[in-house]
Amino acid sequence: MPHLFISYAKKDTRQLALALADALNNIDGLTAWVDRSLRAGRAWELQIQEQIDRCDAMIVLYSPDINRHKNGKPESYVLTEIAYAKYTAHKPIIPVMAQTTDPPISLTMEHYIDFTMDGLTLDDLVAALCDELEVEHSASGASVAPLPQPADPTAAAIQHARAFTGKRNRDWQPYVTTFSDLKIPDMPFCLVPAGEFIMGSDDIDRAKPAHPQIIEQPYWIAQYPVTNRQWFMAVQAGVVSEPHNIGDVLKWYRDDAMLDAPVAGVDWFMARDFAAWLGCRLPTEREWEYAARGVENWVYPWGNDWNPDFAVWSENSDGKPAVVMAKPEGASWVDARHMSGNVWEWTSSLYEAYPYHPDDGRERDTGNSTDVRRVVRGGSFFFNSDVARAAYRYSRYSSYRFYSSGFRVVVSSILI
Repeated sequence: MPHLFISYAKKDTRQLALALADALNNIDGLTAWVDRSLRAGRAWELQIQEQIDRCDAMIVLYSPDINRHKNGKPESYVLTEIAYAKYTAHKPIIPVMAQTTDPPISLTMEHYIDFTMDGLTLDDLVAALCDELEVEHSASGASVAPLPQPADPTAAAIQHARAFTGKRNRDWQPYVTTFSDLKIPDMPFCLVPAGEFIMGSDDIDRAKPAHPQIIEQPYWIAQYPVTNRQWFMAVQAGVVSEPHNIGDVLKWYRDDAMLDAPVAGVDWFMARDFAAWLGCRLPTEREWEYAARGVENWVYPWGNDWNPDFAVWSENSDGKPAVVMAKPEGASWVDARHMSGNVWEWTSSLYEAYPYHPDDGRERDTGNSTDVRRVVRGGSFFFNSDVARAAYRYSRYSSYRFYSSGFRVVVSSILI
């Protein structure tokens, strides 16, 4: 009786892997193992190796996340499983192209089952695997059920985010969605889980001292800074005015090629009013930094080493912001983009000395006072890499007008 091990990337193909395991276990003469059967109290890596040793063949589900190392992110554990199965355990491997991507180098010569073609069902995949294994495709019970679809995947994601206890950024699988009840319903938001991190940095004068923070509730942060296109919608609604006429700001704002670049030249009050109209708010600087660096306290959104190709900054910007779809490789652990470079981002926080305490008055409502300084984060297309660090903080008066100032918004998970 062939026993199968299913290797997959949780970010992309968790649902398919679980459904496939159930379907294969329904076939006479087959058993399949997937990692939902890991036992508490034992090292998960050893359990994985034991299961590979026990299997007769490994099924590998190809998807983009297995190649995340090409974007400077930590290597997918799927590649480790492949290497162990192929070179140590000497197991046959049956690749399945679940989502379009490049096969790993170690399997470039192996033929794969293509599951990306339109119209294919899970039953088709099971039949193809049975053919490869020379097992008769006859289920012991009812026909294979369709892939399960959660009734409310966002609610399930929030529940998972509240219970998150991971110690590595890669322990969190990004979840991005939109909210139909916002004024701009197609704006994507990244779910940021509860957790702990170290805020600040002892080697940045403005960010001393480094100190622990606990994020008790998950929240949503916009995947991108607010764009010219989105700002125009608020102008049309009579909520805000055009950006301030500073430098080339209005030229960028009115350029069709820059509709999806971050809006720039907005002061704090304009950003606040836009966020309120949208149904959101500005992030606190604590929320901003946690979404940027994660539970591992990365120096930059993508890791601890500066990569000049991952951000829009003074050396590659041509003196202007870039469209927000650029530089996806610079995404943070929750998949928020452009948290280093492109535009400075306003936060709700008053600029006060560290350590940060949310109840010490720095998050108080100061109305329309212009004599208070607010924290901005992230650096911009005009600045160098020193200020692009996730812990770097700078301040500007709320009414300050600068041609590289933009913002992004957040919303509490409790409100969704």
